[in-house]
Amino acid sequence: MALRLIGRKFIGFEKALERQAQAFAEIGGTEVELHFLEAEELYQRMVAGDGCTSGEYDLFLTVTDWYPTLIAGSAVRGLNAFIEQEPPPDWHSGWPASLLRLQRDEGGELFGMPYHDGPEMLIYRRDLFESEAEKQLFSETVGGPLEPPRTWSQFLKVARFFTRPKDELYGTVLATFPDAHNIIYDFALQLFSRGGQLLDDAENPCFQGETGVKSLSYLRDLTHRYKVTPPDGEMVDSVRSGEIFAAGKVAMMVNWLAFAAFADVHESSAVRGQVGSGLVPAGDGRQARAASLNIYWCLAIPTGSSKAEEAYRFIRHCAAPAMDLITSDEGGIGARRSTWSEYAQRGVAGYDVMEELHARARHMPRIRNFGRLSKILNEHLDRALNKGADIEAELKSAADRWAEVGRA
Repeated sequence: MALRLIGRKFIGFEKALERQAQAFAEIGGTEVELHFLEAEELYQRMVAGDGCTSGEYDLFLTVTDWYPTLIAGSAVRGLNAFIEQEPPPDWHSGWPASLLRLQRDEGGELFGMPYHDGPEMLIYRRDLFESEAEKQLFSETVGGPLEPPRTWSQFLKVARFFTRPKDELYGTVLATFPDAHNIIYDFALQLFSRGGQLLDDAENPCFQGETGVKSLSYLRDLTHRYKVTPPDGEMVDSVRSGEIFAAGKVAMMVNWLAFAAFADVHESSAVRGQVGSGLVPAGDGRQARAASLNIYWCLAIPTGSSKAEEAYRFIRHCAAPAMDLITSDEGGIGARRSTWSEYAQRGVAGYDVMEELHARARHMPRIRNFGRLSKILNEHLDRALNKGADIEAELKSAADRWAEVGRA
């Protein structure tokens, strides 16, 4: 009987897992059937629904945001006993501690193995930033040197400089499609980099104050006031934003490493070999800091699976250096240090700053009802960013809703 794996629909995952499953079969492993859904459908089936307990699936490729709910609901199996018996190669040193944290419970039980890593970073076109003509024009019209921005105020200046609709070029791109993912992550990054947070230690909302209003206002101004993003931004998700960058339509963006790597090496990219990367810009106040988001995908075993031992064998197989490298080769981002080192030596954008990004990374709140908070934020951020609603009122409404029903 085959193992049944379910995960998010993304060509990088699909191609990598197909190769990894084939390699598993070649060493005597069980056949692995692959099934993929869009992120929201995947959440509804496996987290909100009974997909983890029904016995239908043996492996689940899950994002770390969902772990508090999965662990609290006993929806995925602990892996410690399997690891003690047969650990993956280079356990623990093969991964940074930050990739072995968000899928653990308070007792130290591990509920998944890192498969695909973020993190978010500044991604820019080196051909534009290193152009002598662009440098001179920037100096004459804006003032100062043309450099990858280190603060959000610098980011805006550079984005306005490169916005040239007649040339089909824009300063940046945002993923404001209301899919309860990047629209929230972009807001969280703005908040974190300005010294704010989403919730306090008691799970009370903190995003509705002055820092939250400034953070959301900045994002909306990029699109609606300064118009430095391509039109129809409300239809752009993270994948589409990466495609727009790879098509050479924007000068820079803050996005996941996978999109930097794809644009830098894929034969279809209009900016192949011309991609640079760096830290996410910081805010401009005293509390400002450079931050990234530590969100990653793990292979887990649903508790309903009757093939847990064989499922772990496949997880361990995918965690080996050669298999993790395949994840990056096919458009994902491998989670092992060995993969990062290999890709940095190849000169692929983003991999040379991975350790530094992880040292600065923040994560989303580790609460059981994060899915509910995401749904609330998604609705109100959509109204504010895409529909012109009052920012302060929308953030207050979101906070009030969370305070009333979020922890129920």
